[in-house]
Amino acid sequence: MKRREFLGSIAAAAGTGALAGCLSSPGGGGDDGDDGDGGGGGSPSVSDRSIETTDAACGSGGDASVSYEDESVLVRGSLSASDPCHHAELKSAEYDAGSDTLTVSVAAVENEDADMCSQCVAAVDYEARIEFDGGLPGSVVVEHDGQEVTTGSR
Repeated sequence: MKRREFLGSIAAAAGTGALAGCLSSPGGGGDDGDDGDGGGGGSPSVSDRSIETTDAACGSGGDASVSYEDESVLVRGSLSASDPCHHAELKSAEYDAGSDTLTVSVAAVENEDADMCSQCVAAVDYEARIEFDGGLPGSVVVEHDGQEVTTGSR
């Protein structure tokens, strides 16, 4: 996010109020086909990964939670963005067998097809699911735009 763009968004929102949000719907991200490093020797390995943007609206983001399911890790979070015309993108989901840690990196990406957008700081909500074969990681680190926001462990 560019500093001037961000500050301009805040000034515009304070001076004129917010419009009614994006005229186009947020993108969904989806599975990009990268299955992680795979591990080996009976350790857990990433078998599939996906992300869905569940909402994008004026508000504040910057949090995440981690939960473990039968064969997957579920990350629910909210990213900060310069405006609501963004979607969540799963940048990486990498398992390190040495530390038994999954690192999930998510970023807010501008929607290319947005015609008009509110001038406000936004929260982009998402749900990411990382499927595993051979067990689950002992701990999970979640990053938003390269900054650690939470950790979780079994």
